[in-house]
Formats: sequence, C-alpha cells, structure tokens
Amino acid sequence: MFRRQRISLFIIVLGVLIAIGTGLKAHFIHDVSNKDLSFSSSPAISCNIDGYTFTHTRETYSDGVIYTDGWWRNPLAPKVEIEASTHGFGWATILFYGNIDGQGKGDAVNASSPEQLGSWNALLPFAAGIDNTVGTYFGGSFNRSPKTYSWNASGSIKLVPAYWQWSFPSGGEWLEASDIWHPEPGTASTGGNWTVNKNWTTLRRSSPGSGSGSGSTPPSGSTPPSGSNPPTGGTPSMHPCNVHNTTVSGDHSYQASCSSSNANGTCTGTGFYACSHSHSYPAPPTVSCGRSACTGSVSSADEHLSRPCAAGHTYYTCNPNVNVSQWQNRHRVRTCRRSGCGQSWQNCNGGKPASCLASTNRCWAR
Repeated sequence: MFRRQRISLFIIVLGVLIAIGTGLKAHFIHDVSNKDLSFSSSPAISCNIDGYTFTHTRETYSDGVIYTDGWWRNPLAPKVEIEASTHGFGWATILFYGNIDGQGKGDAVNASSPEQLGSWNALLPFAAGIDNTVGTYFGGSFNRSPKTYSWNASGSIKLVPAYWQWSFPSGGEWLEASDIWHPEPGTASTGGNWTVNKNWTTLRRSSPGSGSGSGSTPPSGSTPPSGSNPPTGGTPSMHPCNVHNTTVSGDHSYQASCSSSNANGTCTGTGFYACSHSHSYPAPPTVSCGRSACTGSVSSADEHLSRPCAAGHTYYTCNPNVNVSQWQNRHRVRTCRRSGCGQSWQNCNGGKPASCLASTNRCWAR
C-alpha cells in the first residue's frame, strides 16, 4: 500500500516537473530551430519633456542691472524615442520619423540598418539573449523663446526571425526566416507639447552703488546684459520694440514687410520688429515625379528616388509595388563572418565571392 502511494506521488511530481520544463523551454530556453520572434510589448513612443512647463525668471534693477536670473525646471533638450520589447532571435529594422517644433526629424522612407536581437554562434546551434529591447530616437535643441512647442512622431518596427536549419553533412546553418514567418510590424504614432514661459520683472530701485559716481555695481552673482552700460539711475528708455532698452545696439524698428529673398522668392514676413524677425520664404516650386506613373507634385524629379544601394541600384519610394524591406535585404552589403575571410558582397551584385563558394568551410553572413 505504502509503495503504491510513493509511486503515485512520484508520477504527480514528474508531471509537474515536465510542465515546468515545457514552460521554461518555450519562454526562456527557446528551441533555436523555431522560426519564432515576437513582441513582448508593443512599440511605444515618448518624449522626455512632454507636458513640462519651463519658466525663465529674471529680476532687473531699474538701471538695467540684473539682480536674479534663473529657471524653474532646468532647460532640457527634447528627445523623442520609440521602444519595444521582443522575445526570440533575429533582426529588427525601424522606420521612425516626425517633427519637433515644425522641423522634420528621422526618415519616413528608409528603415534603419538591421539590428541583431540575441547572439548566436555562426556554425553551431547555440544562442543567447532571448529577451531584448529595440528602439531608436531623434532629438532637437531647447528653444528659450516663450511659447508652446509641439512634437509628433510615427514609427514601425519590423521583426525578421532567425533560426537554425539542420543539414547533412555540414550540420546546419543560421538563416533568416521567409516572409510567411515574419510577425506583423508593430506600429505607434503620437504627439504632445511643452511650454516655455518668461517671467521678467523690473525692481523699483537702482542697483547698489549706482549713485556713487563710480558706476553701478551688480549684486554678487548677477551679470549686466551683454553690451550694455547701465545708466546711473532712473527708469531706462526703451526701443520701439519695448523688449530692449536703448543701451542695446541693433535695429529695433517696426517693419511692415521684409525684402529679403532666396531662390524660392521674397520673405513672406509682415508686421514685425527687426530685432526679433526670422525669415520665412515660399515653398520651392513643384514638378512632376521622375516615375511617370506617380501623380504627386515634388520639388525635384528625383525627390522620390532612393539610392541606398552601394552598387548603384535605385527605386522610387512612391512605387507601391516595391517591398522596401525585401529590396533592402537584397541590396544590403553582407560581410562574411567565417574566421579568416571577412569578404563582403551584395546579392544584387553577383552574390558571394567565388573563393567563399569554393571553400569547404561555408561563408556565413548576417
């Protein structure tokens, strides 16, 4: 009786261990012959200063000498990134683009170079690093002018599984899985903003020592505005812009229009003060795309023409019949990882070198 109970207990324990082992194999050990690469978390886009408010505070004596100057929340350059977690082995390419304060960032046409997820021995069915984080970013500079700044971004991450294929007599090799094994690309799109405020005040008194006849002396840690010579007392007179006092040089007059021009035409700015004007020119004239089937208007006939191939091959990004990922995979430069070789080739330009093909130790490249 006791013996039967022990056997039953052994069978139950064995079943539990088998279940645990199967789970570990599926989620941590990972069979390298499986064409399995998937997202553990979907791609997410974020900005490091989204929703922040930055306030520049300054107190100035009535004679123009700065008393205090600082920021509530230190200025920080914006950084927009896309990130996702993956499980398995293979490659990832990222298409990421957007804008910061109206300035285009990233690349809306060309995906990044393939990034290896996990590590493996080229000649053996061994791999490590099954869980990975993949991502990229674009950034900009912090603008101190007071206003609300916006950002937006869109992107996609494409996964290409890698797996070990057994063969005789060589043993096998690592390969990229065909398209039918590729998971759906992960996509994300979002945007936001941050705000810069200016809180400048003028004190109703002159700086210490301003009436001593030896000139004004700012308090410890303060700095007079560049190029200014503070008067000895009283309220400073202002330029017409009402931003700079008369001690600041330059053109501060009001302008009804701007006569500056470039290749696209005359500046479109109207009604501004010269000291704070930034030129804004018309968009370049549009022409027909070099691909006759394209009906879009572009700034040059080659605007949709992409030249990412080292062998000189091109394609039009406006051609819906071009699978960009497949095109890039065929035209990218591959480097042999076999010890002592190191030769490079492109599948679109003759493929592997003859010396590689003739070697008994097969060439292998990612």
